[in-house]
Amino acid sequence: MLVDADEAFGNVLGEVLAGAGYDIRQVFKPESAIGELNCDQTDVILLNLDSSPNAIDSCRELLHGAAERISAPPIISFGWRKQFKAALELFHDGAVDFLQQPLDIQELRFAIDRACRRAELARELAAAQRILISNRVDGLLGNSKQMMRI
Repeated sequence: MLVDADEAFGNVLGEVLAGAGYDIRQVFKPESAIGELNCDQTDVILLNLDSSPNAIDSCRELLHGAAERISAPPIISFGWRKQFKAALELFHDGAVDFLQQPLDIQELRFAIDRACRRAELARELAAAQRILISNRVDGLLGNSKQMMRI
């Protein structure tokens, strides 16, 4: 998912990344992205820090909304140099990467690949945790009486 107010940029980015096998869905404000989080097709969120006038507060809300999901999609933020301080603050709130504009397409692809791997690992971990909880076997490492006391 791309969160960016510039529709033309989203169209160009969508065409460029489609060649690498990515399908980009664009929303124009972080507030709109929060509503889209329930869609299980969101593997990664690309977040333009300049996407709205009160962008940092909106971005924080998006980060917190994403973090509430069982397998939260990684968020890659991007912006101009003046956004470094804001990007650092967003790292503390859960963003996984920051790219400086103008975007280098190869660097963006690498960042998306890393984030997609991270999202896949998070989904696998969540699935393994569900299996472990639903298939409780006494004496299995991690759920024996002794381990439960610890």
